[in-house]
Amino acid sequence: MRDEGKTKSGIARNLCAFFLVALMLFAAILFRPWLAKPTMHNSVMAAAVGFSLKGFVKFLPLLFALLAELLMASGRTLSFRRLLRWRKTDRIDLYAYVINSVHVAANMLNIVFSFGIAYFLNQLIMYYMPEKFSLFAIIATHIHYTAAALVFIFIISFFNYWEHRLWHTKLFWPIHRFHHSATDFNVLTNTRVHFTEHLLSPIFVTLPATLLGAPLEFIAGYLLFMQFQGFMIHINAEISYGRFGCYVWADPLFHKLHHSTAPEHINKNFSGMLPLWDHVFGTCVYEVRALQVGVNDGAHYEKLPWWRIYLHDFLEFLGNLKNILKKKPLLDPLPLQE
Repeated sequence: MRDEGKTKSGIARNLCAFFLVALMLFAAILFRPWLAKPTMHNSVMAAAVGFSLKGFVKFLPLLFALLAELLMASGRTLSFRRLLRWRKTDRIDLYAYVINSVHVAANMLNIVFSFGIAYFLNQLIMYYMPEKFSLFAIIATHIHYTAAALVFIFIISFFNYWEHRLWHTKLFWPIHRFHHSATDFNVLTNTRVHFTEHLLSPIFVTLPATLLGAPLEFIAGYLLFMQFQGFMIHINAEISYGRFGCYVWADPLFHKLHHSTAPEHINKNFSGMLPLWDHVFGTCVYEVRALQVGVNDGAHYEKLPWWRIYLHDFLEFLGNLKNILKKKPLLDPLPLQE
């Protein structure tokens, strides 16, 4: 009974820490000082302030996730301590975070590794937003803005679930494998994403939300909060929210099981936010145990420098595309780790 009590106490502590930090982030998002236009007469100073605010906004979800990690995890699992060990897997996480945080560099690499399609989609979203139909406005007008936001979170999470399952098909696995190749979790593992994977993000998040009339402030706030959630679920500990983490909102344990190399965990727990979809489509697994993360089909991750890993995985993806053109089926969700 004592062990059970400790478990319940730990779950309660984790939930309290999560809600406390999430509410703090939510308040910061509502404040939105970064969306205000600079009023300074000096254009150089205004540009500097605007650039600083954008940089702060990119760092904000990480800052709050690190605070939550400090409240939840033990000292030995904290991300900054793991990064100080400077192992290759941790260095790749740090490099990926830095590259993805530099807007111009990330955009250029996304264009190169997505044949320009990512750029085209961004332009499509920007210039062809619907003017008359807006599901978001209909719900917000006849019910409440909060109801509209919840409905859209529900809709987007459905698209996110199937996007993630698509990345686990044989065709796209070489690209998504880069994220799964981390053998040691820390919050920066969230941004360990191959440039080509950014290709589908507008299709499954920004595009449907925009076409259904979601306003800019909702999309910006949603993306900020989901970035925080992404950092949270990569905390290097089997942190559980109990039934809440299994059925309502994905906790770090739920996602670490997705990264597990155990055969019974392969192609499970695709939801990064609402576990509901894994329960609906039969891909949910939830058990408290020590887990080993990584992949079993990526020997080149140890042999190649980090920048060549990007190219290696991209060329393997192109090989899969070639097989598609030869009518070899590659979209079945096969067990990718053995």
